Amino acid sequence: MRIVVALDGGESTKAVFERACTLVQRGRDVLVLLSVAEHAFPSYGEGYQQALMQANKRADARAREIVQCYAKKAAALNISAEECTPSGDPRLAIVEEAERIGADMLVIGRRNLSGIERAVVGSTSAFCMRELSCAVLIVKGARSES
Repeated sequence: MRIVVALDGGESTKAVFERACTLVQRGRDVLVLLSVAEHAFPSYGEGYQQALMQANKRADARAREIVQCYAKKAAALNISAEECTPSGDPRLAIVEEAERIGADMLVIGRRNLSGIERAVVGSTSAFCMRELSCAVLIVKGARSES
């Protein structure tokens, strides 16, 4: 079984990884550790191209850092893992990569957005659940203290 594990470095990332590890049959299943480098939108103003390129390089490096960190943890647990760091809109990139590799399951976190936040930025987990034909396991994030 190929289990895509969506990791964004947020507060639920550790819980998402740990939950995915409980689903793995060692020696048979593979975790595909995925972190999307969310690139900045192109700017048409002068002088912004260099800043845009630097921001995108930082996003790429952060995605690689997240995936590499959890790949080491998987190796320590004797779990087979592959690394995947696409760039773009996280919702679309997760769905595209899961379909491309023939995922049997996606494990993804939920950020507990308010109704207004969800309406403005959208829910990545809900989008993936609607768009993917494979099983989707949504791991709830910790509730923030308000």
